[in-house]
Amino acid sequence: MVALPILTIIIVAVAMVSFVLEKIPIAVTAVIAALLMAIVGAIDLEEAYSPFGSTVTLFCAGMMVVGNALFKTGFADFVASKFEAIGLYRNERALIAVVTAASAILSAFLSNSAVVAIFIPLVAIIANRSQGRIRMPLAIMGAGIGAAIGGIATLTGSTAQLVTQGILETTDGTEPMGIFTLSRIGGPLIVITVLYMATIGYRVGNKVLTFTPPDLLADQKDPNSASEVKPARWKLPFSMLLMVAIIIGFVSGLWNIAVIALIGAILMIVTGCISFKDAIRQMDWNTLIILSAAQAFGQGLTDSGGGQLIADAIVGVFGEASSPWLVLSVFIIVAAILTNFASNTALTAMFVPIVISVALSFGADPTSWAIAVTLACNLACGTPIGTACMTQTLVAGFRYMDYIKIGGPLVLILAAATALLAPVAYPF
Repeated sequence: MVALPILTIIIVAVAMVSFVLEKIPIAVTAVIAALLMAIVGAIDLEEAYSPFGSTVTLFCAGMMVVGNALFKTGFADFVASKFEAIGLYRNERALIAVVTAASAILSAFLSNSAVVAIFIPLVAIIANRSQGRIRMPLAIMGAGIGAAIGGIATLTGSTAQLVTQGILETTDGTEPMGIFTLSRIGGPLIVITVLYMATIGYRVGNKVLTFTPPDLLADQKDPNSASEVKPARWKLPFSMLLMVAIIIGFVSGLWNIAVIALIGAILMIVTGCISFKDAIRQMDWNTLIILSAAQAFGQGLTDSGGGQLIADAIVGVFGEASSPWLVLSVFIIVAAILTNFASNTALTAMFVPIVISVALSFGADPTSWAIAVTLACNLACGTPIGTACMTQTLVAGFRYMDYIKIGGPLVLILAAATALLAPVAYPF
């Protein structure tokens, strides 16, 4: 009979292959993996579905509603007008740098997908008014890359770190992260990303992006728009002030982050900034399902001892006399590459329990290792399938290899920076 730890490793390995191939929807694969963990006895059955009501999942759902409400109240047009006012529609390189930076900063506090959803029409509006000075595709890719990397900077920026937070809160010998714990490396990575997109990324993009982009403004038009009523003027400032209040709530630690996010979502709905129907219809259910199921099968790998088994094997390969930094760097590089072909949330759920076990085997700080690898699992800007905010940019007409050529080098640069900064930012 196959031992339970080996069974859970097999489940995770098969899930990983399925994530990469995507023959089955990622969300379906995640749910199957969670259920299999319960069936083989790695977790209780209720532990397979209880994460669907977890703090992490409810927070993510609430922030999706808040982000979509901002778009509904005219935030895209408002920001576009401000960009035009400072002359960014005249300088393509400067616009790309600002869009990348702005999307990164917003994604540190908002849903990455919501931020990109806001920036796609914003960039299209600016490009349309620039009289040919601004080419839309590269700026949209900048928004996607900025959102992907910006989500690294805070605890609430992306679902991957929320998965890690859940693991840290329930694992002996580890400590939960604060809202800005990840900023020690996330901040420098954002700076590197903006500089890259304004230099290397800009030059490469000019060479490879030779296609004629689609008319995205036409895609944004509703066939029934003639009968639509524009939102009341007070709704835009109200929604922006509410977003600021939500961020203050996160930083202050006044309440649980899920409670704050849900209150913000409810206020957006009851004030009419977004209708309940639109809030439900525009919810990214795929992400919510993956997020919830990933927590369950990640727990199964840990509770069964599968993570420890893998950790022992890795330590055996490197030897206990090996440099802990070298081993951690290998994990960072592998995670950074794999996350571009699989869900960063799912990858985090699989890798973090493993690196915690490896860190303990070396006598290192498991919390520091978990944080470093979580950062690496967010570097999904080299393909259009690694994270939802990159997938959204496909509407600009990109080919798969465009992402590899523009974002691929950035992934390697950011992975190297993470490995070099980790021992300084999170001593272990």
